[in-house]
Amino acid sequence: MFLANAWQDYEVLEENEEGTLIKYLADDPTTLPYYQPYGVYGDRLAWPLMSPSPINKNAIIREFSDSIPDSRKSPALGYCFNIEEVSTEYSAVTAVIQQYIPSVNCGTLNPETNLAEFREALKAAGIDTVIEENQKQLDEWAANK
Repeated sequence: MFLANAWQDYEVLEENEEGTLIKYLADDPTTLPYYQPYGVYGDRLAWPLMSPSPINKNAIIREFSDSIPDSRKSPALGYCFNIEEVSTEYSAVTAVIQQYIPSVNCGTLNPETNLAEFREALKAAGIDTVIEENQKQLDEWAANK
């Protein structure tokens, strides 16, 4: 026997011109199909809201975002660095960062000695070449914008 609601994973609590408010029908929403807690697909402000959020939360967020003046937005918005010309250096720099960052983030390194080591390792890996290429591409992108 087929149950009409067998695949329903949420219940609509309220729906109006301000949005849609839902409640997941599981104690652990991560077990539901298509659960997406971080909003990385599409316009997150078009998604339904989960209870107990106010139904107009998306409108509040959109209004706040729209109120940010263009002068506060990065002029590099839309730029994307292409690593093709420096892929070897980029990989080496990434490896150095992965080696040091956990200790830096946790505060287990002595900054007076280990940050100098970190900088030296980045230089040896080719970070200056990566920065130079990135700046070149950014300058070209800005000139053609």
